[in-house]
Amino acid sequence: MLQKLLLLTALCGAALAGSHSLRYFYTAVHGAPGVPEFSIVGYVDDQQFVRYQSNSESRRMEPRQRWIQEREDAGYWDGQTRTAQGWEQTYKVNVKTVMGRYNQTGGIHTVQQMYGCELKGDGSVGGFIQYGYDGNDFIAFDKDRKVWTAPTAAAVVTKNKWENTPGLSEQEKDYLEQICIEWLRKYVEYGHESLRPVRPEVTLSSPRGSRLSCLATGFYPRAIEVKLLKNGQILSDEESSGTSPNQDGTYQLRKSVEINPTATETYSCQVEHSSLTTPFTVVYTGPEVGGGPPTLIIVVVVIVVLLIVAAAIGGFYLYKKKGGKPGYTPAKQACNTMDSSSNNSSNPPA
Repeated sequence: MLQKLLLLTALCGAALAGSHSLRYFYTAVHGAPGVPEFSIVGYVDDQQFVRYQSNSESRRMEPRQRWIQEREDAGYWDGQTRTAQGWEQTYKVNVKTVMGRYNQTGGIHTVQQMYGCELKGDGSVGGFIQYGYDGNDFIAFDKDRKVWTAPTAAAVVTKNKWENTPGLSEQEKDYLEQICIEWLRKYVEYGHESLRPVRPEVTLSSPRGSRLSCLATGFYPRAIEVKLLKNGQILSDEESSGTSPNQDGTYQLRKSVEINPTATETYSCQVEHSSLTTPFTVVYTGPEVGGGPPTLIIVVVVIVVLLIVAAAIGGFYLYKKKGGKPGYTPAKQACNTMDSSSNNSSNPPA
C-alpha cells in the first residue's frame, strides 16, 4: 500500500532562523583547452547567486538569482567584475608556481580555493579557507589559532610565507567572523523568500514487494537525513540515490532496502531536516508486509481459476455431446560576492 504524507511540522521563526552560509569557489585550470582558465561561483546556502567565467563573452561577474540582480546596482557589479578579473591574473601565476613546486612542466593542473562563513541558529559563527591542488588538500586556515596547516612539503613554503606576513592571519580571521557575516546577513535578507526552508514530502512504499523505498522530495535546503528502520533499529545495508536537484530548485533523495514481504517486522522511514523542529517518522503498514499477497491479486487468481474450470467443464460437455469423436481442440491460455568590500579573503598559494 502506498503511503504519501506531507510533513506538517514547520520550523518557526523568520528567514534568519536556522543556519545560513556564504561560500565562494575559485578554480584555475592549466592545460585544458575549451575549459575556462579561471572561474568563480558564489553560493548563499545551496543557491548559486553569482558567477564569473574567464571565457564568457562579457567576462563580467553575473547574477544567478533574481533577488541579487534586483537589489544591487551597476556599481556593485562593476566592482565585482574588477575584483574577479584581478584574481584571474593572480591565479594564472599561482598555477604555474605550484606546478614548479612539484617539478611539473606540462599536463592538466588545477588550483582551487573554497572559503566562506556560516551563521548558525544559536547565533555563533564559523568560517573556513581551504586550498586544493589537482584535487588534493594543499593548505587551510585555522581561524581560531590563526595558523595555516600544510599537509605536504610543497605547501610548507606557502605556510611560512603567510604566517610571516604581518597582520595577514588577523585580517583573514576578521574577514571570516565580521565582514563575511555582514554580507551573509544582507544576502539572506535579499533572498529571504527563496531561501526559506521547505518541508519535504515523504513517500514510503514497496512497489516490488521485496524492496522498500523511502522518497523524500521537494525540500530545501539540500542537507537532509533519511534513515530506514526495522523494528526501530537503523538499517545499515540501505542503498541511496544521493541528493539530486528538482527543476523548481528543491531537492530529492531516495533510500531503499530489501525486505521479506511475508515477515512481521515493522519498517519505518525517519526524516530530519531544518524545516522540521523534530525528526519525522513514517511507518510502513502495507499489506504485503506480514501477510499474504494483496487482495486484488487473490481475486484475479480466483477468477482465472474459475474460468479455466468452467472452460474445462464446457469442453468436456461438448466432447460427450459429440460422442467423444476426434476434432475437438481445447481452448489455449495466453525507471569571493566579489566586490572589493565583500571578498577580501586570502592570498592564493604562491
